[in-house]
Amino acid sequence: YGFNKSHSAAYALIAFQTAYLKAHYPVEFMAALLSSEMQSSDSVVKYIAECRSHGISILPPDINNSDKEFTVQGKGIRFGLVAVKNVGESAIESIVEARQEGTFTSLFDFCERVDLRKVNKRVVESLIKCGAFDSTGAYRSCLMASLENALEYGQRVQKDKLDPQMGLFDTGGVGAVAINYPPMAETDEWDENQLLSLEKESLGFYITGHPLTGYEDLLQKFTNADTFTLKQRSDGETVRIGGIIRNIKTIKTKKGDLMAFVTVEDLQGAVEV
Repeated sequence: YGFNKSHSAAYALIAFQTAYLKAHYPVEFMAALLSSEMQSSDSVVKYIAECRSHGISILPPDINNSDKEFTVQGKGIRFGLVAVKNVGESAIESIVEARQEGTFTSLFDFCERVDLRKVNKRVVESLIKCGAFDSTGAYRSCLMASLENALEYGQRVQKDKLDPQMGLFDTGGVGAVAINYPPMAETDEWDENQLLSLEKESLGFYITGHPLTGYEDLLQKFTNADTFTLKQRSDGETVRIGGIIRNIKTIKTKKGDLMAFVTVEDLQGAVEV
């Protein structure tokens, strides 16, 4: 098969255009690239590492600032809500629509204003775990402990608003009556490992930190490859990588021997050993 001139010209043109965009509009280019690849966790991890190597900060999902997809915010890239597990498009539309009245100030304010038929408990749990409520100033542990009360409060307020009798005593207007929200539960914040673990659970990858942060020099000293550069190595070549063991699956071979598949994760991604 000959790679003909028309193919070569088209590919070369796209290569020049994308190289120009990455050089002159790196933040916008990477935001678009992440949005186009957000269905693939491996690709997102790879491009997040690329962003960090160029000094582009990756901002976590936020109920007050995130859109559906990845967006440019200042000199950083804000995660899109669609990247959060269990958060569907109808829930995102409800959140974006509700915040047009103003920013969400607390978990109780959020549960009062969004459509709780679309934004259910599972959705809010995932948003808390990934740090989307951090801008309200509350600890993630306190938010999780207050979730049941907040949902119950929101459902009660929304039911009252639909009650025709309430209209007789309503003074009208948004914020016309100051509402006293129930108190937020008070607990100590989760430790860093738990915060990162729940972040990984709700997104499929880490954003605000990584368990290997601080060990980069050590990994560089003792390894000669990482999970991303492995693909470029020759078959049968001896390589040394370092990372965290994420999963172990033990099986019995046809000969009756025990054999294990180990998933090793580093800052660039994961690989099965």
